[in-house]
Order: sequence, then C-alpha cells, then structure tokens
Amino acid sequence: MNKWVISIDEVEPMPAEGSDYYNLDARFMVNKKNMGTDACMFRCTFLPGRYHAPHLHMGTDEFFYVISCGKALTGIGDEIYEMRSGMCFYFPKNVPHWTKNFDDKVNLELVTCYTDKGSIEESGYVYEGDKIPTDAEMRAIK
Repeated sequence: MNKWVISIDEVEPMPAEGSDYYNLDARFMVNKKNMGTDACMFRCTFLPGRYHAPHLHMGTDEFFYVISCGKALTGIGDEIYEMRSGMCFYFPKNVPHWTKNFDDKVNLELVTCYTDKGSIEESGYVYEGDKIPTDAEMRAIK
C-alpha cells in the first residue's frame, strides 16, 4: 500500500459483528488512516439477508453508489427506496438511515463516502436500533 494507490485486498474488513452491522464486509480504503485524507471512501458487501441497522452520522453527510444488487432496500428518514445497480443515494447528516439486502442469492455491493470526515469515528456514528422491514413487510411495500 502506498500514499496514492490502494487495492481492496490490502484492506482488512471492519469488525462488523454487532447488532447494528449484521456481518457486513466493509473495507475503508480511502481514509485518514490509509491516505491521510479528511474524506472517507469504503466498499460494502452485503451477503444475502444482511443489513446495516438504522443509524445516523452527526458530523457528516454520506453518499453511496450501488455497484450491483438484486432485491435491496434503503431507508432515509421515514422514506423507503428500492435499490438498483447504478443508483446513488444521499444521506444528510443527522438523518437516520439503513440498508438491507433482501435477495436470497445476489450480494449487494456499494461504494460509500463521507464528505469531510476521515473515519467512522469522526463521522459521529450513532446506532438507532434494529427496526428495519422484514421480508414480509418488504413484499407489502411493492
């Protein structure tokens, strides 16, 4: 790993075994630790059925770009959105949001960015609880 270039294989997954991260593979590639920047970019892989519970960032906005997905939803505040490859989502600071991969075969792959914070700790991450739609609730949304 050098100052200007990094490969996904050079970055260890973030520990993600708590109730708010249901076994995600999140790899912080561009951040203060790896590149000394005040921005942050990471790749998230949600295996089938995996989710990131409702949370917010008090200190930064967040964006993500959907690389690939099957059936997946994300919630921003009180609104729920169906996700498709090629979509970009914006999460303003202090607004609760969550993401779940409902597909039973296809991984959900995202690239996520914090605009002006170089780590998850600096983002002001706050866990908001586990309430996300169940598979049955998701079918009712359609």
